[in-house]
Amino acid sequence: MSIKLKALLQLVGLVALGVAGAEIVNFITNNVPRDTIISAIQFGVLGLLLYVCYGLLLARLVYKKTLENLSNKLDK
Repeated sequence: MSIKLKALLQLVGLVALGVAGAEIVNFITNNVPRDTIISAIQFGVLGLLLYVCYGLLLARLVYKKTLENLSNKLDK
């Protein structure tokens, strides 16, 4: 399969995905109450914030452990 054909197929897939996403959003906004949508967005944002905080704490602990390992190697 040529590169041009692959690019065309990927473009068609992206357009189809965009249309499907727009239709799903349209369906949700028409059939789900506004308060439910707001609550779902709030839970999503809260989940994202918790995930980011977890990532920051994990990165800090990994950094601290790496510094300890380097310090131990230098002391030997």
